[in-house]
Amino acid sequence: MPESAFVEQRDRMKQELDKKGAAGRRQLARITALESLYEHNLTNALLWQAYAEKVVRPTLVITAEEIAARVEKQHADNEANAATNAFKRTLVADLRKRLKSDPSAFAALAEKWSDCPSSDLGGVLTDVNDQPQRLHKGDLRPEVEQAYDKLKPGEMSDVVETPYSWHIIKLLARHPKTEDEDASVEIAHIMLEKVPLLPELTAEQARHKIENKKLREAMAVKLLELLKTTKIDCLIPLQGDSTKPGRKIPRKRVIKEGD
Repeated sequence: MPESAFVEQRDRMKQELDKKGAAGRRQLARITALESLYEHNLTNALLWQAYAEKVVRPTLVITAEEIAARVEKQHADNEANAATNAFKRTLVADLRKRLKSDPSAFAALAEKWSDCPSSDLGGVLTDVNDQPQRLHKGDLRPEVEQAYDKLKPGEMSDVVETPYSWHIIKLLARHPKTEDEDASVEIAHIMLEKVPLLPELTAEQARHKIENKKLREAMAVKLLELLKTTKIDCLIPLQGDSTKPGRKIPRKRVIKEGD
């Protein structure tokens, strides 16, 4: 990496820190301090990045077969995820029908089918002490809040859909507003999470993903090679060692050009 390009990139990173205000300037002061560990780390990170981009990336080979396979894999994954979502959509509707005939089955069905960690407690949303959590406006998605607003304690909602999931909500309790706390509710729910669908890949997007994956793998191999062949000396003074308690290990001085 040319020295001018390296300096330009490093200065650009420092300018970004300066924009972050006082906290960024404090970090910038540590980075630019004489013999700063941050400066060494920043320098090493930029050199490592330059090595990856200028030396390793140009050597990577991606075939047309690999690109086609990556495009097909994403397409197949999306088809499988769409089928999973269709199954869950049907399942949550079936669960709601079963609960209409047997409301007492809510906890058992939540434990068996809900994707939420609250399934272990029959769908009850709890706090850190495993007690029913008091939920306030803004704690949950608006679709869920609109559903429980219509319920009386003990009642269940119809299926509620959000962009990310389906819910059957059971209102457990309402708590009116007090001097110290806003109005709140306690609820349980059965939640089936949607599997996200990814955009279909173009050939160029697939090539880029494959290239980045191969780059990460190649750099991991290079790092292991360096770790096996590099001697690392500790330059920080330590108090004592495993054989002589209290023995001070002298600091090694880093020799620079011009010393």
